[in-house]
Amino acid sequence: MAPRAVNCGGGEPSLASLTERSTELKRALVDFALSLRFERHLEQFMVEAADPCQELSEGEAVGVIDRFALQHRLPNGKTMLDQFVAGRPDLTAADREMLAAGATRWRGSSRSAARTGTRSSC
Repeated sequence: MAPRAVNCGGGEPSLASLTERSTELKRALVDFALSLRFERHLEQFMVEAADPCQELSEGEAVGVIDRFALQHRLPNGKTMLDQFVAGRPDLTAADREMLAAGATRWRGSSRSAARTGTRSSC
């Protein structure tokens, strides 16, 4: 991993490096949720989220995938995010904190993305 930029005059990571790391973590979480291991769960989740014609716009699909990654509970009662964090001992405490805090922000943006889609008629 590349060195992280820090703000001038302090050891704190810069906003740019925090944003970049947040993006990396979210991408890894979504990749984890889209993996073959969870394909059956995601497929069922998407079917339940689709309109009666079984269609989702691109915006709606993005929102559904985000909700699946952040909120869907698996049969073991854990969310996809819980599973991801548990399976990643390489994550730092700061990464774990960022994922927990980011989940709230990402949930809000996934709802917004879902609302921007348009439904087609059958």
